[in-house]
Amino acid sequence: ATELEERVADAMQRLSEDHRQVLTLVRVQQQSLSDAAQTMDRSYEATKKLYGRAAAALAREIGRTPRA
Repeated sequence: ATELEERVADAMQRLSEDHRQVLTLVRVQQQSLSDAAQTMDRSYEATKKLYGRAAAALAREIGRTPRA
């Protein structure tokens, strides 16, 4: 794995379960927000907001990851 991949993986582990789940569904499994909402048993709007918060949290965590 590249340094960036390791930093992302480390950062993902520090996120809440909901944040990890929505990011995994949308970015890794490439589900639409609508499909992710259904998978998570949430409304589309709630999932859209959750995804936005999760992406911001991931960016913050990546920034906090110490560089080797």
